Amino acid sequence: MGLYRDRFFLLFLGLALVFSTGCGGGGGSGSTIPNISAGNTTLSGSILLTDPTDKASLRADAAPTEASIGLYYLTAGGLEVPLKLGVIAQIIGNKANYSFNFDYDTVASARRNFILKAKLNNNQIIEGVIPMNLADKKVDASPITPFDNGMARFVKEAAIKGNPDVSIGDLMSMFPPKVIFGLTDADLKSLAEEFVNRETRVQSITTAFGGEVAEKIAQLREFACEAARDIRDFTDKYPELTASNMRERYEEMMRNRARTLGLPADAIKAIEGVDLLLVQGIGDRTATMNLPSEFAGEFRGMGLAIEARSRMDLLSQTLKAFVTYSDITDLIKAFDLALEHMYSVVQNDKPVNLDEFMYVDPAIMIFEKARFIIFKDLGLLEKSPDSAPLIFALLPKPEDFGTIINPPVDFNDDSVWILPYPGKGEPVFAATTRNSLRSTIEQIGDPLQLADFQKTLMNKLMQRINENFSLLKFAATPPPGAARDKLIEALAVLLAEPIDPSVYGFDPDYNPGNPGSEPGWEGPEPVDPIFDRLQKFYGTLIELETPISRNDKTFAYALKEAERDGTVSTGGWTNQYQAYICATDNEFSDLVGKTGVFILKFLSGPVPGTTPELNEAPGFTYVEYYPDPN
Repeated sequence: MGLYRDRFFLLFLGLALVFSTGCGGGGGSGSTIPNISAGNTTLSGSILLTDPTDKASLRADAAPTEASIGLYYLTAGGLEVPLKLGVIAQIIGNKANYSFNFDYDTVASARRNFILKAKLNNNQIIEGVIPMNLADKKVDASPITPFDNGMARFVKEAAIKGNPDVSIGDLMSMFPPKVIFGLTDADLKSLAEEFVNRETRVQSITTAFGGEVAEKIAQLREFACEAARDIRDFTDKYPELTASNMRERYEEMMRNRARTLGLPADAIKAIEGVDLLLVQGIGDRTATMNLPSEFAGEFRGMGLAIEARSRMDLLSQTLKAFVTYSDITDLIKAFDLALEHMYSVVQNDKPVNLDEFMYVDPAIMIFEKARFIIFKDLGLLEKSPDSAPLIFALLPKPEDFGTIINPPVDFNDDSVWILPYPGKGEPVFAATTRNSLRSTIEQIGDPLQLADFQKTLMNKLMQRINENFSLLKFAATPPPGAARDKLIEALAVLLAEPIDPSVYGFDPDYNPGNPGSEPGWEGPEPVDPIFDRLQKFYGTLIELETPISRNDKTFAYALKEAERDGTVSTGGWTNQYQAYICATDNEFSDLVGKTGVFILKFLSGPVPGTTPELNEAPGFTYVEYYPDPN
């Protein structure tokens, strides 16, 4: 597999829905426009002889004075069928404006991508793609420039491969017109294949869900026309913006509409996997494509950022569903800020392994703390001598995964299965094969099977929540009707999301401010922790010259904060230690001097020093070590 498919995409996180068919936008004025009135749909726009970003994009032997314009659709096979011919537009300066009416025929009414072709009277041709929905009775198309010839070639290649209505908005949000124009025929065929495969997978998933969900997907597909129009207009208006900027804007528009339509989480999860396959598939091909070197590097970063946003967006929105039940407003704000920072770092630094990077990112710890508070406030973590915590009855179980091979788990007893957290490999981060649910999901090539998997898992979780709903605790009256349904689905998303058990020793009420104001602070020992209380630290292991003793335990090692960008933060503890470590295993000494992520089990709290700023670090025992992901 290529670089992108070597990463496992996370099934439950985020949303990257792009069922786009793209549309034009903009218009023009100042030239002679023929009065052609036949038809119920009006198409207006302009032809530019040179692209605004490249004045030499069309070198004519003789300056043209008029253009004969035709509108075509493509059959599934690449045949061009005319809807309108012979529209004459006069060229004034660098531009020819047009406006004409037309009617769809039976086949065209099912099409989305249309070809506008302008034959200049100097024998040159400029053509581009104008996607339209049947309901659009007045379309203002973005200017067509010589660079749009590449887009038209792409759509024709996709039509030859069987689907003339591939996602143009999705394409434009990743590839500027000038980049598409520079692709070879072989590159366009390769790119078209990825988009055609993606459309086939999406259609299969749409059919699998059927009913109201399929109708909502169709509505999202119609909206994609507007989103693509926005992207093209924005690209023309702000050519200095990168493809990454365009992609992020496009994704946000599509996600907002998906939420407005109320697309259910199981459909979202199934489709986002298909969308990630598209980005990863393109990423696998970029090394052999005729791409500008700076764009190829940017695309890799963009692909990683797309994947990160796809993983995390659904979680960000899901947390917001609990603000009326838990005091997590500040954590949600911190989470969203941390996510923006994460996306920026991923885009610019292009980590070799996204799982490893995200596993130690602060955003993950903020999410885990918010989720812990939600579970605690809903009564999921309480237990008594006669009953285990309610969370044990709700978390995913082996039978929830249908015919899929049962995934591995971090905890396996008679009452609970916890899906392994991303980035936590065995025995180290760099393991080529992860003992992870996502490695299983990635191998599901059949979109129908993927859709069935998602429906089965979410249905099982929501069913168990419904059965135990009376056991949930609310500060006020439990939500009724649609609000209850929304809460149940949101809680199912949180339960389905893999869990990092290291946070399940947190006491969310403890917040000393300094040190330890950030999420992930080890805090005091909980009275009755649900799991072994583990913590995750980034630093360098050292051996103490003089071991210290606490509570009959000897701490011969310590974890010292590692330098980042040439600086070291004291972290509030004396000697820049983050933790004292008790270890009796001789092999542990082999880690002395190594820098990375250490998983430690809590033993004792910090010991007061001579001043509050010089308290001695808390004590732990060693559990696991992961090499520095940087």
